[in-house]
Amino acid sequence: IIGPIECDLSQLENLENIFILGKKPHERIAQFLFNADVGIIPFDTTKHKDLVESINPLKLYEYFACGLPVVSMNWPQLEELKSPAFLCNTTEGFIDAIKKASTHSDLNTFKEFAENSNWTKRVNSVLNIVDSTVNI
Repeated sequence: IIGPIECDLSQLENLENIFILGKKPHERIAQFLFNADVGIIPFDTTKHKDLVESINPLKLYEYFACGLPVVSMNWPQLEELKSPAFLCNTTEGFIDAIKKASTHSDLNTFKEFAENSNWTKRVNSVLNIVDSTVNI
């Protein structure tokens, strides 16, 4: 777990497969991700629905670019992306998805999704829509 610690993680401290690393410089994050098994996006979509639904899931792309399977709580924007992420609606489903994702090994699918979602391709897609609309 990388990032500022803002909640009680004491139940995780003694688990052999969980490392609580705290906040790290952004430029070093990829080094850590390449040693991970699963990227998680555990947003509380019940208590913070409006906030979560306004977020662009950058972590999704970062995890996929590193070849990681992704487990996330589900929200409409993620469904629309049709990504290969494991999307969950319950805590139990999230735990089960982490178990499934940790044995998933289709790195190329994840990296391909990230590559097809890069900013250059996104901007070109928008420009093509604008161009086709202007030329009507």
